[in-house]
Amino acid sequence: MKTRIQPKSIFSPMLAGVLTMLFFTIPVPRAGDWKLKAEKSGIKVYSQKQHNSAFDAIRAVFEAEATLEQFASVVLNIEEYEYWNTAVSNVRLLKRISDSEFIYYTETKAPWPVTDRYLVVRMKLTHDVKSKALKITLDNVPDMIPEKEGFVRVKGYHVSATVVALSESRLKADYCYYVDPGGDIPAWVTNMASINLPVSSLTNLKSRIKAKSGHR
Repeated sequence: MKTRIQPKSIFSPMLAGVLTMLFFTIPVPRAGDWKLKAEKSGIKVYSQKQHNSAFDAIRAVFEAEATLEQFASVVLNIEEYEYWNTAVSNVRLLKRISDSEFIYYTETKAPWPVTDRYLVVRMKLTHDVKSKALKITLDNVPDMIPEKEGFVRVKGYHVSATVVALSESRLKADYCYYVDPGGDIPAWVTNMASINLPVSSLTNLKSRIKAKSGHR
């Protein structure tokens, strides 16, 4: 039986943002360093070179007609991730620490001859009451489970996110993430995929949020 995180209390101001920021994040960027790489369906994707890594940081920004609660009810449901997030498969909850912090497992399918990857993620939510911003961090916790045969464990992964309500029925999501997939994948391949994946995944997510909110 699959374990589901129930959205029973996600409509509190704090937990409404936990999902909002699941994939939509924004650490403090270096001013002027973000370069627009793609724009489609209202989603803008930027990249930023890193001084200590060959892998770029990626930022994606979009707006959606929905409340934070409606957004959260879609993203907090781990069982539905595979329906909209094109980067993941076999997602499952490993540990629920609280309503605003949990650990989950996910895999990423790779085209032959590249080996599939897996990742264990710890997601933690905080609510900035003063700015009314919902923020979340996601980090890999590689020692949570033993190494999995037939897969490569993702070496580095970090996401930090912010979602704000622009009105009673519209929000803005702004996220940035960094991934080092481990193994022998060339950095330029990862950087290219990191630009394309947010567009497809976030377009799917916007569609699910739109259906949830009842907008046509």
